[in-house]
Amino acid sequence: MQTAHRRTTARICCPFGIFAVEYGMAIFDESTIYLLDSYGLIYRSYFAFIAKPLLDSRGHNVSALFGFFRNLHAVLTHYHPRYFVAALDSRTKTFRHDLFPEYKATRQKTPDDLHAQIPWIEDILLTIGIPTIRVDGYEADDVIATIATAATERGRTCRILSGDKDLMQLVSDTTQILKPEKGEVWKVVGAAGVQAEWGQPPEKMLDLLSLVGDTADNVPGISGIGPKTACKLLDQYGSLDGILAHSSEIKGAVGEKIRNGKDDALFSKKLIQLCTDVPGEHGTLIEQVQPVVFDYRAAAKKLQSYAAPTVARQYERLAEAAGGTLRPAQSADSAPHAGKPESVTAPAAPDKPIDAITVKKNCGTYRAITDIAGLKKIISAVLNAPQKAVALDCETDSLLPWHARLLGFSLCTQAGTGVYVPIVQKDALFSDGVPHDAAIAELARLFNEPAVTVIMHNGKLTTNVFARQGYRWHNSSTPVHTPAARFSIRWWRHGF
Repeated sequence: MQTAHRRTTARICCPFGIFAVEYGMAIFDESTIYLLDSYGLIYRSYFAFIAKPLLDSRGHNVSALFGFFRNLHAVLTHYHPRYFVAALDSRTKTFRHDLFPEYKATRQKTPDDLHAQIPWIEDILLTIGIPTIRVDGYEADDVIATIATAATERGRTCRILSGDKDLMQLVSDTTQILKPEKGEVWKVVGAAGVQAEWGQPPEKMLDLLSLVGDTADNVPGISGIGPKTACKLLDQYGSLDGILAHSSEIKGAVGEKIRNGKDDALFSKKLIQLCTDVPGEHGTLIEQVQPVVFDYRAAAKKLQSYAAPTVARQYERLAEAAGGTLRPAQSADSAPHAGKPESVTAPAAPDKPIDAITVKKNCGTYRAITDIAGLKKIISAVLNAPQKAVALDCETDSLLPWHARLLGFSLCTQAGTGVYVPIVQKDALFSDGVPHDAAIAELARLFNEPAVTVIMHNGKLTTNVFARQGYRWHNSSTPVHTPAARFSIRWWRHGF
């Protein structure tokens, strides 16, 4: 099979609007394989809350779990992948440690409260139906490289979910990087993106990294050669081999560093180069990548059990959109064990083709309000209604109200109808939404009216979040925590 090529633009819907991404020449469609660098996202999620960790009722840190599945939800919602694999690092030392015992020796020990969350995350991945691959002796990057390379050879496209610069060397017409950024945003990085960020195309990333090294992994590179100098040398001589072959022509301190560091550069290249032939338990890894049937309802229940109710609610909504549970959840007892190569576990096939499953039709009227005029109209309708009651729910980026940012809120005045109001975020790629100050001012109109009944689910969290936005509760500084409660609210302005 050959790759179909044409220039195409995808429109991706999200709470903040729609953005278009031009994907070059290859077509990324339902056959695209999504490869997740699991530990990369786990570590990123943990350290995102390092100043104010998220704790469950027992005092256990759940920051990594929360951030991991919140970010994963964004990908599942925006891209609707059919083929998805989570790659995991080896539990044993890898072939790179055989080459260089000091490989990654400078890294600090993984925090205990982060390490404790890894099996929880693996358990939830298994419950969702996302297969994992861990092969002893190889890193997750090697697993990803093996599948991505094989996919390219078979004419299939891949998206790699990672912020790891080592994986940039895999980017091509058929392979992209989805790079995690702030606010559950995943930035699409193609060949042009690699060039813009690093000053070199993907095919030269291995040589670039071999020259500069990597202090995080204790990879030496050439001492004293930084990215700017490395890029100049690659532009002039074309490759690492070209630089070394002409090292006698390079004058000054740079030339001396190149000549003295030749062996370090070549050795670094061996460490940084990704392995593309990681063995599978039965055949090649690419042959074991099968369509995933996601069990979002089981995932929501499991997330709830791990004290992540906000994320659980997101997956419950995915389940409702899909018409319910599509397959039984796998038992955690069936998780792969260490000590042997692990292959992708394909989820059990449904009793009938997926296309034949009855999907529950949405009979309601729900829409997004992305301008202030629309929000003013909704608020005025509530204030002028005979029965002044409205249901309110907020979306935030944290379970901790004193740390959370307000991403948006929904309003409902009768069953089967509702609006969602996204708030424009300063650091997001998406600009559609209502400006923060304008939205808060309109809510002040609603909350300042004593005759209005505001109905909230998890009212304590919601009222505390809005208090951080500038509200002060008139009747009590600690509102009653009930599923549905009536609050009289006083609004104060605090320099927003």
